[in-house]
Formats: sequence, C-alpha cells, structure tokens
Amino acid sequence: MHRKINEAEIEVRFSEVDEMGIAHHSHYLVWCEIGRIHFIARALDIPFEEFKKHDIFLPVVKAYGKFYRPVGVGDIIVIRTFCWGPKASMIHFFYEIFKKETMVRTSTGLTVHILTNQQRKVMERFPPVLEDKIDEAVKRYPFCFLDFRQARLREKAIVG
Repeated sequence: MHRKINEAEIEVRFSEVDEMGIAHHSHYLVWCEIGRIHFIARALDIPFEEFKKHDIFLPVVKAYGKFYRPVGVGDIIVIRTFCWGPKASMIHFFYEIFKKETMVRTSTGLTVHILTNQQRKVMERFPPVLEDKIDEAVKRYPFCFLDFRQARLREKAIVG
C-alpha cells in the first residue's frame, strides 16, 4: 500500500507497553508528535528546524485522546494526521491511529497549538515565506486539511 503524505508508521516497542502487554496511554501523545512532525515535513514541505530558524514555536495548549482498541509490542501502527487552521495563531492537529495489519482504528487524538516566538509571545500568523508553503500544501493535498465543519465534527467526536 502506498503511504499517504499525511501518514507515518512506527513499531510499538517493548518499553512502550505496560505489564499487560498493552501500549501505555502516555505514549500516544509521543506518537501524535511523530505524526505531526512527519506531516509538517512532508505535507507542508517545511523541515521542523525551519520553524526555529524563523523564531516560530508551536507549544501544545490542549491535548485529547480516545482509545478504542489496544496495541502491543511489535504491532506496526499508522498515524494519520490532519490539520485545521494552519495560518492562524491557533492550529489544530487531528490524529487517527490504526493497527497496520488490519487498518482498524485503535485511537483518535487532537492537539491544539498556539503560534509563538521564543519569548513566548503569541504571533498573529506565520511569516510570509512559510504561509506560501502552507498555501501550496493546501492546494496540493486538500485531503490533509479540514474545513471548519469537518474540524468541529472531529473535535466533538474526540472531546465530547
């Protein structure tokens, strides 16, 4: 299967499971981060280091997750990432995690980020050079970017 631009794959490691052999919930946020960084690098075509070069930081201000089915050691998981609001001062990333073998969804997540500089001052928007890359990505990969209605429906399903 050809991986989509908004998908990352990882193998669940022994250190990520609890005594029952099930991935501990704390690792899901790390997996979301992996998905997010892959998404930014591949879909937006922006190496993560470029954010720092432009004095841009994306701290997490909210994080939510729902767990449906367990994963364990050796399972390959697919992290599918979507984005809403990539040009505003607040950005939402939505995640779906699947067990690759069956492509059954095991969890969903949402992280909300604000756009700041290194001094933690909230920025209004991305610098023009990065906005141009975002515009190109939205045109090239529209399935990766959600409109307001889609984002709210996903948020409601995850947060309640």
